[in-house]
Amino acid sequence: MRRNGEPLAANTKLSCLMLLAGRDFRRSDGVEVRAWRVSPIYSTERELELRQGVSALMRAFDRASTPFIVDINRPPVA
Repeated sequence: MRRNGEPLAANTKLSCLMLLAGRDFRRSDGVEVRAWRVSPIYSTERELELRQGVSALMRAFDRASTPFIVDINRPPVA
């Protein structure tokens, strides 16, 4: 187990995981499925979320046009 704040891998500085609700859908057999999205983020982005809330972090991602496709080399938004 890694200590809090350590990079998720040797080739990136991303160090936290953010869990977001994705979307709900119903299978053809009627069973409802809830999809979640896990995105790696930087510790500075986590600090922004803790200080100002997830909406502030989402706005920062939007302003930077950050896609939710994992890019281990993307610049931090906070």
